[in-house]
Amino acid sequence: MTVDQWLTIGIIFVAVILFITDWLSVDLVGLVIISLLMISGVLTPLEAVGGFSNSATITIMAMFGLSAAILNTGQLVNIGNYLSKVLVKNRTKGLLLIMVFAGVISAFINNTPVVAVFIPIILSASAEAKISPSKVLIPLSFASMFGGLCSLIGTSTNIIVSGIAETEGLAPFGMFEMAPVGIFLFGAGVLYLLLAGNKLIPERTISKQLTKKYDMGDYLTDIRILPGAPSIGKTISQSPIITDLKIDIIGFRKKQAHFSKPNYSTILEPDDVLRLSCNFQQISTIKQREGVEIIQGNIISEEEQRTKDTTLAEALITPGSELQGKTISQTKFKHQFGAVVLAIRSRRGILHTRLTRAVLRPGDILLLSGDKELFAEYKSGANIIENPFIIISEKEEKIKVNKRNLMIVFSILILVVLLPSLDILPILASSIIGISVLVLLRSITMAQIYTAIDWNVIFLLAGTLSLGIAMQKTGTDKLMAENILKYFGSWGPVALVSVLYFVTTILTELISNSASAVLLTPIAISMADSMGVDAKPFLFAIMFAASASFMTPVGYQTNTMIYAAGNYKFFDFFRIGAPLNLLFWILASILIPLFYKF
Repeated sequence: MTVDQWLTIGIIFVAVILFITDWLSVDLVGLVIISLLMISGVLTPLEAVGGFSNSATITIMAMFGLSAAILNTGQLVNIGNYLSKVLVKNRTKGLLLIMVFAGVISAFINNTPVVAVFIPIILSASAEAKISPSKVLIPLSFASMFGGLCSLIGTSTNIIVSGIAETEGLAPFGMFEMAPVGIFLFGAGVLYLLLAGNKLIPERTISKQLTKKYDMGDYLTDIRILPGAPSIGKTISQSPIITDLKIDIIGFRKKQAHFSKPNYSTILEPDDVLRLSCNFQQISTIKQREGVEIIQGNIISEEEQRTKDTTLAEALITPGSELQGKTISQTKFKHQFGAVVLAIRSRRGILHTRLTRAVLRPGDILLLSGDKELFAEYKSGANIIENPFIIISEKEEKIKVNKRNLMIVFSILILVVLLPSLDILPILASSIIGISVLVLLRSITMAQIYTAIDWNVIFLLAGTLSLGIAMQKTGTDKLMAENILKYFGSWGPVALVSVLYFVTTILTELISNSASAVLLTPIAISMADSMGVDAKPFLFAIMFAASASFMTPVGYQTNTMIYAAGNYKFFDFFRIGAPLNLLFWILASILIPLFYKF
């Protein structure tokens, strides 16, 4: 082995460790990979940043913009509302239609915003139908992944594998070249979830009362300002409760009046009542302060929280959100969004204390207290994915659709898909032209495109694609291929398809699906070259396996998004996803060699 090969393998090892441990965000891992490749001299600086200019990266950026344009029409929300009505009337039919629709639309646009739009709709419909949302959200997430198996633009993984294959001198994949196997897996997955999978999905009960759902009984307190208190004559913002104790005031009333949103310029007087969001230690501190009386025995219900101008709401942090990786304190949440965070529900459980230090991750749900009109504004804007979170605890209303804009967007989508299918233009060209036309016709703005692009994914792709370039340049891909063939080559290419699918599945559950595809694709191409066979069956095995991550809530973004919303446990995904992964592995091992010849 050469020095560069040792260095490349070492960088791969570091990258895998960083992905598994989650010590760094995935975008930062991408930059670390690029930096190590430059420092080690394995790649020149220009080569190391080649991932940013890769055709796959540019195509995926364009597809983010196209997805945003479709969501901006509002039609997805209206279709989701229709499907929710079906779910209320007929559970099985509604579940089937939700999976079919989520899968079909995810074959053409990014499935993350599709799931984001559907989550609040499903939560509302489940409550009305008296169905546990856990019974519907996993099928929604899994079905969105099924759809990605059916077209080239269905997932970023498909585009990445095709792009790497093209740089290696292979013919680019057709738009629907993976459809024969993909549709079969789609159908098998839907049947599994309707029959066996439905029995394995637990019914996680979720209280309709948000204060009970988040166990807020011990964290909401009313206090009365007594005569002689040091706060009297001062504004709320100047009160020692704010300046000394750093406690959030979420309600205010004078004597027997109703609670209202606190105006921080209000002068405090005797008998004024403040509603506080605080923990046990802060309550104990308040008790010791002269002139402040804690109103004992009052259980603050959710109805009391919903005043004339304030209310409670749940906000889901979406992948790519500007809040991702930041603490509540760093975001200056109360000043930026006009709401107070009362609790955070995440895969770590419910957090009530030290909220300002909690690092926000995609899928986390914030319990907010704030202005009704403000929440309504965020709610109405959820479909254009400009907001850093989506309000999920209020019922979706029907959105008025601009028919002209709807026709333009879907016509452009059809052309983006049709031109590569007919070999008139490559997908890179059709997607860039399509998004340019949409901006010129004012169906979407450039600012909305910038917001829609998940930059974490882009930086991750840039880093991992550069690592793939390093593997090819140093011959590390050939070295690994030779070692694999040494042990498994005698089994034949059909068996190797099954081996590649299995390895990709395991690796995808440990690191990201994109990183798995980038690492394994050059090895698969080298294996095919050494055996003198067509590489496409090997590459399709990688594509299907990397896009079918069912066993953990962290293996795929849509699983992460529904984790807290469905009140799932980590093992729920393994119990439901492991048999499904096994089913797909068996079917893919049979179908791929059948449809794609060596």
